[in-house]
This record gives sequence, C-alpha cells and structure tokens, in this order.
Amino acid sequence: MKKNLLTLAVAGAVSATAHAQMYVNPENTGEVLVYPFYTADNGNQTYIHVVNTTEHAKAVKVRILEAENSYEVRDFNLYLSEYDHFAFTIELDEGGGGRLVTGDTSCTVPAIPEGGIEFTNLLFPDEENNSLERTLNGYVEIIEMGQFLEAKVAATGDQDTNPGWYWTHTKGVPNDCDGVAKLWAQGGTWYHQVFGGNAAIAKTGTGDKGRLSMWHGGGLYGMGIIVNPEDGAAVGYDAVAIDSFVDMNATATDASALHYYPGDEDPSLAGNSATSTSATIFDRGTAVTFTANIGQPTLDSVSALFMVDQVMNDYVLEPSFGGETDWVITFPTKRLYVEASGGTALTKAKEPFLSQWDENESCDPYQVKVYDREEQTPVPDLVQPPFSPYIPGKNTDPYICYEANIMTFTAAGEAAESPLFGTEPSASAARLQTVVETPYNNGWAYVNFNWDNLLGKPYKKYVTGTLTEVDSHMLTMSNGTLDGLPAVGFSVIAFGNDTLSGGSVLANYAAAHEHKTSRTTSGGSTSQSNG
Repeated sequence: MKKNLLTLAVAGAVSATAHAQMYVNPENTGEVLVYPFYTADNGNQTYIHVVNTTEHAKAVKVRILEAENSYEVRDFNLYLSEYDHFAFTIELDEGGGGRLVTGDTSCTVPAIPEGGIEFTNLLFPDEENNSLERTLNGYVEIIEMGQFLEAKVAATGDQDTNPGWYWTHTKGVPNDCDGVAKLWAQGGTWYHQVFGGNAAIAKTGTGDKGRLSMWHGGGLYGMGIIVNPEDGAAVGYDAVAIDSFVDMNATATDASALHYYPGDEDPSLAGNSATSTSATIFDRGTAVTFTANIGQPTLDSVSALFMVDQVMNDYVLEPSFGGETDWVITFPTKRLYVEASGGTALTKAKEPFLSQWDENESCDPYQVKVYDREEQTPVPDLVQPPFSPYIPGKNTDPYICYEANIMTFTAAGEAAESPLFGTEPSASAARLQTVVETPYNNGWAYVNFNWDNLLGKPYKKYVTGTLTEVDSHMLTMSNGTLDGLPAVGFSVIAFGNDTLSGGSVLANYAAAHEHKTSRTTSGGSTSQSNG
C-alpha cells in the first residue's frame, strides 16, 4: 500500500517523456481539458478559454454539463486554426437558465448565434427537478477530435481534401466557416461518411476526409474565470489537461474515429477504440501505470488519473475583512458509474462510487476535519449508543451527492456566506451546497474519501431489497487498485474591505487555489521518472 501527497491538478502527472498511457500533464497542455466549475448563478458569469498552441488545424468537441448528474446542456464542434484562441461566456439567460455567448470568430458547427445559445434540459429525465435553473451551474469538457490538412488547393481542386483551410485564419478571420458547416450539412462529404447515401464516399462513421495521416494531438490549454460584475470580484483557474488520451499505438484509422457529427454526444471521457486503456500517475518520483479491465477501459483510466483519498486546502473566515470560503469538488466521470446509458437507473452503482442515481441524487460518504493555524482541531462530540431497534454498522458520515459540489465553510452557529452563491443561494445552488462549520476563523481542512477511515464501518444499505454490507471508494484495475474517488477542483477565498474611503469604494478581492490531495494505491507497473 502506497500513499503520497500531491496537488489535485497534477494528481496524475508524469514527466514529459513519451507515454502510450494517458496522464495529467504537469505542463497544463493536452488532448482533453476539464474545467471543474462554471456558474451563471447569483450574478456570476464564467469565461471559458481554450488555446491551440500547435501548428495543426484541430477539431475539438466542447461540452457543457450541468452539476447534478452531468446531463449535457449544450455541445458543439469547434474548429481551431493553428495557434488559435477561442473564448466564450456562460451567463444567465432571460428564460432562467444558462446560455453561451461569444464574439469570437473561430468556426463552430453549428454556428453560435449573435445573441448566444440558451442551455437546454432536453436530456434531463422526467424528474421533479428538471427546471432550466439547474443549468446555471456545472462544468465543461473539451476533447480533441482530430487534426486536418489546411493548404489552399487550386480553384479547380477539391477543397474537401484540405478542410482545415476553411477554418484557418487570414488577417484574423477564418477563411470560410460556412465551408466547414457544408461538410456536415446533408450532402456534404463528412455527412455522407457518417450517414452514408453516396456511393462515391465511403461510410466510415465519422468525418475523416482531410485528416492528417498520423495523430498529432495535444497542445491545448484552457482556463476559466468566474466573474461577479456587481460585486467587483473574479477568480480564475486552469483547466486540468489530460495528454495521450488517444493511444499512441492507435492506427490512423482508429484515430479518425473521434471526429463525430456535431449533433452527437460523443466523443466522451468513456472513449472508444482509439483511446488509451491505461493511465500513468506520479508517485514519489516514480511513474506508476495502471491498466484497466475489459468493459470500460478508457473511463476507468481517466478515473484513475483523478483518484484521491483526501482533498486538502485552506479556509479563511476572518471577520475583520469579510473572509469567505467555498471549495469546489467535481467528479468528472461519476455519471458513467451511477447511471446506465439513456438515463436508466442502475440496480447498484459501479465502483468506485457507492450509490446509483435515483433521479435526484447519488450520495457517497466522506469525513471532514478542520484545523486552525495552530494545529488545534475540535474535540468530537460524545456519540451515545443507539436506541433499539437499529441497523448495526449503519454509516453515520455526511454525504456528497452530485457531480460538481460546493462546500461552504462558516463559523459555528453563523449563517453560511458563500463567495460563489452569497447568503441566499438559488434552489439549484442550494442542492449543490454543503455547509462545513468550524469554530476557527482561519485554518485548513481535509475531506477524506478513504473507505477504511470512514465512520460506521461496515456500511450497510439495501441493495435490491436486501440489507447488504457494501465496500466501495476503490477503483480496481487489472494490475492494482486506487482508493478514494476521482475528484478535481479548487477553493475560492474572498475578502471584502467595506472601510475603504469610508465604505464608498467597492473593494472586493478573491482568489482560487488548487486542492492538495493524497493518494493511496496498491500494485501498478512502475518505472523511474526523470521528472
């Protein structure tokens, strides 16, 4: 059993040497970007940026997912020129949900209207909680789908063989975004490759004509900025970057299998035949590789990158300058373990998660422990023996229940003041929010997901009508195990100075800090890293 401390953003980081396995790139560039949180709640806006640092024209999928169970609220194909930058804003729509707006000229399919595109609850199951307000909070995935030729051919030539030319910028403007859309429109080359109907164009299932013959992925980086214009405060964070998501041993034909039709929900973190089935993490100077079992190998490999048993960070509640603290904890792969395809309920969740989605929540126990800055921690209250009858061993820990979660720290006995959601959160925000009380104004804390450290062991629950002891919070790979849950995130610490110029000057400040974590693993294949 091995345990090490690391920052959450580099929880899977390895040296920059070549790997056939996926890994979290400590240089913050990659083929997949995960933005742990967006919000258009409480007057907030979230700016999402993605940059192509390479010389290759790229196609990427941009996916916006709501916070409770990662239902997609919008996605689109984005086409980045070499060295291109694309930015958009998520803000409140007049219909009560979120919407995406952009003034960027980079090509998207479909094209984003000038007034933006509102988010949808079309994929929400028939649940009580299916209002558009639920789309105000969530997270973002960006997945690279391919690289394409971009040379201009003669006027009499076939531009479809060099489609990257359409979205390559000339004097700051793409050459022809409509040309990209026509490739996907009915009768277009990529359309026929996906849907057939033209004997002269081979049906391949994805749009691969004009792609580079070899995969040249990576080099994407991203950032998110949450801004509250009324409060005059903002926080920024870096997207977590996964590199070698596409297996370096995949054939060119396999690699083309990622460029999906714009209306398709794929590609996803579940991957396909082109994506890697093993993950390399960094453990005390050693690269440790875990290979997934048959079934959902890419999904398990992504989860392995993010598996942590503790999340640690500071909190600041200092009343003299209005200190407030939220922690964002997001489980990017959770939905694919707790809900079957198409929103069907599972009879039980798949490891490492405990509970299946029940149309409202999917909950996992955790512990939280707070310290002040002088090593003090509260003495636990006396726990009396239970009255009879009772369920022996029933878990008594608190629960974390959604894909993206907010922990708001507050002084004991005081009303919660969230830097993200304020003192009166919306119904959507309130569901995501857990309040952590502390007797101290400032300090640090940890959230523990390690199953063996949780209270009330062994945990018992009803599984298919029978009271059964269950064990979870462990991901089993073919050559080892990783404890905890697959989490990413950061803290948001805000301050306010209402005495500046007698209170007449708005003086609010905020900062985001990546979580620090620990990881416990067993097994895996090791090789010495030079990083």
